[in-house]
Amino acid sequence: MARKLDEFVIATEKAPKQPLVREKTPVSRFSNPTRNVSTDGAIFVWLSGERPVAVGSLWIGDEGTVRREFASLSDQALQCRRNEKVVWAPKSDGFAMKPLPDAPKPATTPALRLAQMRKLAARYSGEFAVPTGKGWEDLRLMPQPLYRYTTDKGAAEGAIFALAQANDPEMLVVLELASPKPGAPQTWSYGIARMSSAQMRVRLDDKEIWSVKAYWSNPRATEDPYQEAEDGKFP
Repeated sequence: MARKLDEFVIATEKAPKQPLVREKTPVSRFSNPTRNVSTDGAIFVWLSGERPVAVGSLWIGDEGTVRREFASLSDQALQCRRNEKVVWAPKSDGFAMKPLPDAPKPATTPALRLAQMRKLAARYSGEFAVPTGKGWEDLRLMPQPLYRYTTDKGAAEGAIFALAQANDPEMLVVLELASPKPGAPQTWSYGIARMSSAQMRVRLDDKEIWSVKAYWSNPRATEDPYQEAEDGKFP
Protein backbone atom coordinates (compact mmCIF):
# COMPACT_ATOMS: atom_id res chain seq x y z
CA MET A 1 0.00 0.00 0.00
CA ALA A 2 2.79 2.40 0.83
CA ARG A 3 4.42 1.68 -2.53
CA LYS A 4 1.16 2.40 -4.34
CA LEU A 5 0.80 5.70 -2.50
CA ASP A 6 4.33 6.59 -3.60
CA GLU A 7 2.74 7.20 -7.01
CA PHE A 8 0.91 10.21 -5.56
CA VAL A 9 2.76 13.45 -4.83
CA ILE A 10 0.98 16.07 -2.72
CA ALA A 11 2.12 19.68 -2.47
CA THR A 12 0.59 23.04 -1.69
CA GLU A 13 -0.75 25.03 -4.62
CA LYS A 14 1.65 27.84 -3.71
CA ALA A 15 4.69 25.52 -3.86
CA PRO A 16 3.80 22.72 -6.30
CA LYS A 17 7.47 21.74 -6.80
CA GLN A 18 8.03 21.09 -3.09
CA PRO A 19 6.39 17.75 -2.22
CA LEU A 20 4.98 17.32 1.24
CA VAL A 21 6.36 14.52 3.38
CA ARG A 22 4.24 11.41 3.93
CA GLU A 23 4.65 9.43 7.11
CA LYS A 24 6.15 6.10 6.04
CA THR A 25 3.96 3.96 8.27
CA PRO A 26 0.16 4.09 8.34
CA VAL A 27 -1.56 5.79 11.24
CA SER A 28 -4.35 3.20 11.08
CA ARG A 29 -4.98 -0.29 9.68
CA PHE A 30 -8.53 -1.54 9.32
CA SER A 31 -10.68 -4.31 7.88
CA ASN A 32 -14.27 -3.34 8.87
CA PRO A 33 -15.78 -6.75 9.65
CA THR A 34 -19.18 -5.09 10.20
CA ARG A 35 -19.86 -4.45 6.50
CA ASN A 36 -17.37 -6.89 4.98
CA VAL A 37 -16.46 -4.25 2.41
CA SER A 38 -12.70 -4.47 2.81
CA THR A 39 -10.16 -7.15 3.63
CA ASP A 40 -7.33 -4.74 4.40
CA GLY A 41 -7.01 -0.98 4.53
CA ALA A 42 -4.57 1.67 5.72
CA ILE A 43 -4.56 5.42 6.35
CA PHE A 44 -1.50 7.62 5.83
CA VAL A 45 -0.75 11.25 6.73
CA TRP A 46 1.05 13.96 4.74
CA LEU A 47 2.80 16.74 6.66
CA SER A 48 3.77 20.36 6.11
CA GLY A 49 6.55 20.68 8.63
CA GLU A 50 5.10 18.83 11.60
CA ARG A 51 1.47 19.69 10.86
CA PRO A 52 -0.80 17.15 9.13
CA VAL A 53 -2.36 18.66 6.00
CA ALA A 54 -3.82 15.66 4.18
CA VAL A 55 -4.73 12.03 4.72
CA GLY A 56 -4.96 9.23 2.22
CA SER A 57 -6.47 5.78 2.47
CA LEU A 58 -6.18 2.64 0.38
CA TRP A 59 -8.24 -0.47 0.92
CA ILE A 60 -8.77 -3.79 -0.81
CA GLY A 61 -12.40 -4.69 -1.35
CA ASP A 62 -14.39 -7.48 -2.91
CA GLU A 63 -12.54 -9.54 -5.53
CA GLY A 64 -9.34 -7.61 -4.94
CA THR A 65 -10.68 -4.23 -6.06
CA VAL A 66 -8.54 -1.38 -4.70
CA ARG A 67 -10.11 1.93 -3.74
CA ARG A 68 -8.46 5.13 -2.60
CA GLU A 69 -9.51 8.21 -0.64
CA PHE A 70 -7.93 11.58 -0.03
CA ALA A 71 -9.08 14.23 2.45
CA SER A 72 -7.71 17.69 3.14
CA LEU A 73 -6.82 18.78 6.67
CA SER A 74 -5.51 22.17 5.58
CA ASP A 75 -6.73 25.71 4.99
CA GLN A 76 -4.25 25.86 2.10
CA ALA A 77 -5.08 24.78 -1.44
CA LEU A 78 -3.34 21.50 -2.31
CA GLN A 79 -2.37 19.61 -5.46
CA CYS A 80 -2.04 15.84 -5.75
CA ARG A 81 -0.27 14.58 -8.86
CA ARG A 82 0.15 11.12 -10.33
CA ASN A 83 2.49 10.78 -13.24
CA GLU A 84 2.58 14.59 -13.43
CA LYS A 85 -1.21 14.76 -13.84
CA VAL A 86 -3.28 16.55 -11.19
CA VAL A 87 -5.82 14.04 -9.86
CA TRP A 88 -6.99 16.00 -6.79
CA ALA A 89 -6.76 19.72 -6.02
CA PRO A 90 -8.77 20.72 -2.93
CA LYS A 91 -9.29 24.45 -2.47
CA SER A 92 -8.38 26.45 0.61
CA ASP A 93 -11.96 26.62 1.88
CA GLY A 94 -12.48 22.85 1.96
CA PHE A 95 -11.33 22.42 5.57
CA ALA A 96 -11.48 24.90 8.41
CA MET A 97 -10.56 24.94 12.08
CA LYS A 98 -13.17 26.55 14.31
CA PRO A 99 -13.09 27.67 17.95
CA LEU A 100 -14.19 24.92 20.33
CA PRO A 101 -16.85 26.29 22.68
CA ASP A 102 -16.71 25.66 26.43
CA ALA A 103 -13.14 24.34 26.20
CA PRO A 104 -11.03 24.01 29.35
CA LYS A 105 -7.91 25.91 30.23
CA PRO A 106 -4.91 24.02 28.78
CA ALA A 107 -3.27 21.60 31.20
CA THR A 108 0.36 22.07 32.14
CA THR A 109 1.95 18.87 30.75
CA PRO A 110 1.68 16.97 27.43
CA ALA A 111 0.27 13.89 29.19
CA LEU A 112 -2.47 15.93 30.87
CA ARG A 113 -3.23 17.75 27.63
CA LEU A 114 -3.65 14.38 25.88
CA ALA A 115 -6.15 13.43 28.57
CA GLN A 116 -7.93 16.72 27.91
CA MET A 117 -8.02 16.00 24.17
CA ARG A 118 -9.55 12.58 24.76
CA LYS A 119 -12.29 14.16 26.90
CA LEU A 120 -12.89 16.85 24.29
CA ALA A 121 -13.09 14.24 21.53
CA ALA A 122 -15.75 12.40 23.53
CA ARG A 123 -18.03 15.43 23.09
CA TYR A 124 -18.35 14.57 19.39
CA SER A 125 -20.69 11.94 18.01
CA GLY A 126 -21.39 11.00 14.43
CA GLU A 127 -23.48 8.83 12.18
CA PHE A 128 -23.61 7.89 8.54
CA ALA A 129 -26.05 6.36 6.09
CA VAL A 130 -24.52 3.93 3.61
CA PRO A 131 -26.58 3.09 0.49
CA THR A 132 -26.77 -0.61 1.41
CA GLY A 133 -27.59 0.06 5.06
CA LYS A 134 -30.83 0.57 6.98
CA GLY A 135 -30.78 4.29 7.55
CA TRP A 136 -28.52 6.18 9.92
CA GLU A 137 -25.89 4.21 11.85
CA ASP A 138 -23.99 5.47 14.88
CA LEU A 139 -20.21 5.70 14.70
CA ARG A 140 -17.97 5.08 17.69
CA LEU A 141 -15.13 7.26 18.89
CA MET A 142 -11.82 5.42 18.75
CA PRO A 143 -10.32 6.16 22.20
CA GLN A 144 -6.74 6.75 21.07
CA PRO A 145 -5.85 9.45 18.54
CA LEU A 146 -4.69 8.22 15.14
CA TYR A 147 -1.98 10.85 15.12
CA ARG A 148 -0.57 13.41 17.54
CA TYR A 149 1.66 16.33 16.61
CA THR A 150 3.52 19.35 17.93
CA THR A 151 4.38 22.20 15.57
CA ASP A 152 5.45 25.85 15.39
CA LYS A 153 8.40 25.15 17.72
CA GLY A 154 6.10 23.81 20.39
CA ALA A 155 3.63 26.69 20.20
CA ALA A 156 0.86 24.43 18.88
CA GLU A 157 -0.10 20.82 19.40
CA GLY A 158 -2.94 18.67 18.25
CA ALA A 159 -4.34 15.24 17.58
CA ILE A 160 -6.46 13.48 14.98
CA PHE A 161 -9.29 11.37 16.39
CA ALA A 162 -11.59 9.08 14.43
CA LEU A 163 -15.28 8.28 14.51
CA ALA A 164 -15.41 4.75 13.18
CA GLN A 165 -17.55 1.82 12.18
CA ALA A 166 -15.88 -1.16 13.84
CA ASN A 167 -12.17 -0.45 13.25
CA ASP A 168 -12.72 1.62 10.09
CA PRO A 169 -12.36 5.43 10.52
CA GLU A 170 -15.25 7.15 8.73
CA MET A 171 -14.79 10.72 10.03
CA LEU A 172 -11.82 12.57 11.46
CA VAL A 173 -11.94 15.10 14.28
CA VAL A 174 -8.84 17.30 14.49
CA LEU A 175 -8.30 19.01 17.84
CA GLU A 176 -5.61 21.66 18.19
CA LEU A 177 -4.29 23.93 20.93
CA ALA A 178 -2.62 27.06 19.56
CA SER A 179 -2.40 30.83 19.85
CA PRO A 180 -4.75 32.59 17.42
CA LYS A 181 -2.14 35.33 17.05
CA PRO A 182 1.38 36.02 18.44
CA GLY A 183 1.34 36.74 22.14
CA ALA A 184 -2.26 35.64 22.63
CA PRO A 185 -3.21 32.82 25.03
CA GLN A 186 -3.55 29.35 23.55
CA THR A 187 -7.08 28.27 22.70
CA TRP A 188 -8.71 25.03 21.53
CA SER A 189 -10.07 24.60 18.01
CA TYR A 190 -11.48 21.73 15.96
CA GLY A 191 -11.97 20.61 12.36
CA ILE A 192 -13.99 17.81 10.75
CA ALA A 193 -13.06 15.76 7.68
CA ARG A 194 -14.91 12.90 6.03
CA MET A 195 -13.29 9.55 5.29
CA SER A 196 -16.34 7.94 3.72
CA SER A 197 -18.48 8.54 0.66
CA ALA A 198 -21.67 8.01 2.71
CA GLN A 199 -24.03 10.76 3.83
CA MET A 200 -22.71 11.93 7.21
CA ARG A 201 -23.39 14.24 10.12
CA VAL A 202 -21.59 15.16 13.33
CA ARG A 203 -22.84 16.51 16.63
CA LEU A 204 -21.02 18.40 19.34
CA ASP A 205 -22.71 18.04 22.73
CA ASP A 206 -25.77 16.63 20.90
CA LYS A 207 -26.05 19.68 18.59
CA GLU A 208 -25.50 19.05 14.87
CA ILE A 209 -22.53 21.11 13.66
CA TRP A 210 -21.48 19.46 10.38
CA SER A 211 -23.00 17.38 7.60
CA VAL A 212 -22.21 16.23 4.07
CA LYS A 213 -24.25 14.58 1.34
CA ALA A 214 -23.50 11.19 -0.14
CA TYR A 215 -20.46 11.47 -2.39
CA TRP A 216 -21.47 9.34 -5.37
CA SER A 217 -25.05 10.58 -5.70
CA ASN A 218 -24.07 14.26 -5.95
CA PRO A 219 -21.90 16.35 -8.31
CA ARG A 220 -18.18 15.80 -7.76
CA ALA A 221 -15.10 17.81 -8.73
CA THR A 222 -11.32 17.52 -8.50
CA GLU A 223 -11.42 20.56 -6.21
CA ASP A 224 -13.51 18.82 -3.53
CA PRO A 225 -11.88 18.45 -0.08
CA TYR A 226 -12.58 14.70 -0.26
CA GLN A 227 -12.09 12.25 -3.09
CA GLU A 228 -12.84 8.56 -3.50
CA ALA A 229 -11.96 6.50 -6.58
CA GLU A 230 -11.32 2.97 -7.78
CA ASP A 231 -7.65 2.21 -8.30
CA GLY A 232 -7.26 -1.10 -10.08
CA LYS A 233 -6.88 -4.59 -8.65
CA PHE A 234 -4.67 -6.21 -6.04
CA PRO A 235 -2.04 -7.48 -6.43
